[in-house]
Amino acid sequence: MRGGYTGISFPFRIGNKGGVVLSTTDRYSVPHIEESIQQILGTMFGERVMEFDFGCDLDTQVFEPNEPVTHNLLKYQIVEALKTFEKRIAVEREDIDIIAQGEKIFANIHFTVISYQSEHNVTVVLGGEQDGS
Repeated sequence: MRGGYTGISFPFRIGNKGGVVLSTTDRYSVPHIEESIQQILGTMFGERVMEFDFGCDLDTQVFEPNEPVTHNLLKYQIVEALKTFEKRIAVEREDIDIIAQGEKIFANIHFTVISYQSEHNVTVVLGGEQDGS
């Protein structure tokens, strides 16, 4: 592992034995990248005091009409927020599908891990409550 580390898994959850679930990974493993994507898209700008440019403004679009204009704006905001990853992943607006189901909005993001040139998908809940598991 290149620069591996252990930390609290995201999303925060309690394991079968009653303890906090930990995650051991390196920064190029796909599960770690997927967790990072969820953290970035789930954090509003300014929410982290020491990292003022971390996060995105997706929360401002949650109550907008479910139409192509809103979907395109969400895609743009996702790509801009994920520029943090420019050395780890590549993602374009065409690689993102916005899906609305009931009160939830999902973003299916197709990304390429640059160092491996391998393609992956992650689905992130943008609006509504995320099911705890």
